[in-house]
Amino acid sequence: MSRMANLTAAHSAQPALGVRPAWRAILYTAAASAALAGFVAIPSAINNVAAPAADPALIMLLRFMAVVKAAMAIAGIALADWRFRHPASSRLATSYVVASGLMAAGSGLIWHIATIVEGAAVFHTGLALLIVLAWVDRGETQRLFGVAKVRSRSGRP
Repeated sequence: MSRMANLTAAHSAQPALGVRPAWRAILYTAAASAALAGFVAIPSAINNVAAPAADPALIMLLRFMAVVKAAMAIAGIALADWRFRHPASSRLATSYVVASGLMAAGSGLIWHIATIVEGAAVFHTGLALLIVLAWVDRGETQRLFGVAKVRSRSGRP
């Protein structure tokens, strides 16, 4: 056998790394659906709620905040996408998808001034879930980066 044939055979014998490709498609579909729901569907379904009268500068500030939160949601989606390139359990993958979707929907809800409280609750729930996931997944992520666990001076982990 030639060297190229050996490499091809060895590569095909190795298990695929990362989460199944379907999880990445599910991540992007869920995030897009949640963002669409946050920007369009949910506010139009509750259109009988009147937006409070507010100063135009305040409305501009709140919309800027929604854009910043959308950028944070995109960063969460990028983190989940990076994590899906490495082996992960289905429970962990599902949680990353849910957290990213909540963050995307929350930023869409904040954009509509009438649903700012609901949007903040949804966004921060997703953000808290993402932080908890990062904490729970820290040992595996350290292994992916090739970093040894650092112990404190007192010897406690």
